[in-house]
Amino acid sequence: MNELLTKYIEQIKVDLEINQINIASVARNLPARRHSWAARLIEHKIKISALEKQKQKILKDVSQKIADNSPVSINAKIISNAAEQNDQIQKINEEIIDNKNIVEFLEQVQRNFFSATYDVKNVIDIMKLEQS
Repeated sequence: MNELLTKYIEQIKVDLEINQINIASVARNLPARRHSWAARLIEHKIKISALEKQKQKILKDVSQKIADNSPVSINAKIISNAAEQNDQIQKINEEIIDNKNIVEFLEQVQRNFFSATYDVKNVIDIMKLEQS
């Protein structure tokens, strides 16, 4: 997931690179870029939801296997704790954490893009004042 975060950071650097030559282009493209990043945020939220559903299904299946294979009756809490140690569950937990970190990052990116709209407007206003 670090690779994806690094890729996103590089893309944001390109999206928000503003200078006198590209200011008009950036101003026109900013709303579309902001929506693009909002879509990525939603994609990761959907991914978290899907992973949590998958985790619950696997937990249920693993818990049932543990209960069925045990020669004695085991407390549900103990079965649940044992199921949480399953490799698949651990992998899903890591993916959920990674995606939650990316969601947090993308929420901040979304706020930055919102304020970038005003920044671009201010730069354009300054350029107009310099030309007059």
